Amino acid sequence: MHSFTVELKERTYPIIISDDINDFSEALLRSCVGKKIVIVTDSIVSELYLQNWVEYLVNLGYIVVSYIFEQGESSKNLKTVEGIYSFLIENKIQRQDTMIALGGGVVGDITGFVASTYLRGISFIQCPTTLLAQVDSSVGGKVGFNFCNIKNNIGSFYQPKMVMINPDFLKSLTRRNINGGIVEILVHCLISSEHLFEYVLDHIQDIYSNHHDILEYLVYENCKIKSDIVCSDEFDYGKRAILNFGHTIGHAVEAVSEFSLTHGEAVSIGIVGAFILGEKLGLTKNGEKEKVISLLSSISLPIDLKGFDIDTVYERILYDKKSHGEGIEFIVPISIGHVERILVSNKELIYSVLTDLSNRTE
Repeated sequence: MHSFTVELKERTYPIIISDDINDFSEALLRSCVGKKIVIVTDSIVSELYLQNWVEYLVNLGYIVVSYIFEQGESSKNLKTVEGIYSFLIENKIQRQDTMIALGGGVVGDITGFVASTYLRGISFIQCPTTLLAQVDSSVGGKVGFNFCNIKNNIGSFYQPKMVMINPDFLKSLTRRNINGGIVEILVHCLISSEHLFEYVLDHIQDIYSNHHDILEYLVYENCKIKSDIVCSDEFDYGKRAILNFGHTIGHAVEAVSEFSLTHGEAVSIGIVGAFILGEKLGLTKNGEKEKVISLLSSISLPIDLKGFDIDTVYERILYDKKSHGEGIEFIVPISIGHVERILVSNKELIYSVLTDLSNRTE
């Protein structure tokens, strides 16, 4: 078991990583002060884990109800949010009650957004079941949904009361799903830890074979990296922006693909784009791009924009939340473990990066 505290003054909360459900009980009882718990989950996770969690929470003395929506990014929309609001009203959920997000990033983002707005805010707990959610989206308090086919453009900052992470959930994931988590692990490595990047290189096959100790270590280290950044800039006014590495192009590609690409696959392309941009600006150390592309390619992640209309991708980038009147902020790699925030106002430069991604021959 690993645990640590995200230090955010009155919004401080614990992250507990364990494959024993009973290790969560003490903190959970402190966090859930009302009589009722609402588990929000999706159609796949509900089949695998919902019944066990309902029984566990009932044995702790809670009245438990559950809301299930269709799995996938296509459900991350206002219609799903409205459905959960109606469910909460029908079940007379009060401000002292708690919501638990049992699922991946989509479940966590939507549950957190509903919790942040229902009755002007009720408690919620993250219980992430995918590698991507365990190492990234469950930590930090960014919650929301997609609107008008724009990624995460409706949302808020709302911290959970705790995060309960069980690495055993990862045993049920497909390789494609695991890859989504690996991409976010690489984002954290590339922005702040060359050592962790080398560790991932050395243990990449252990991730796929579900080596428990290695997975628990990676989850812990990545949660710590993100937690430290969030604690220094909770509301994304400065340093926290580096977590967007690869996401400016990635979010655009994800939306243009109509979410046929996973978040991780789209960000993989965005990472390559960030390195191309860094080289064009003369900022990225020679040879670093090739190391990263080699790893992404070796595990069958996409590294180009073949088949995409780059004009459409470019237009979508202009909708990015990091867009300013004078340009778009990119997180540019200097070397593995070191990035800088760069405001790019040269639209031709951005377009040339997309062109290079489209014409890649490797």
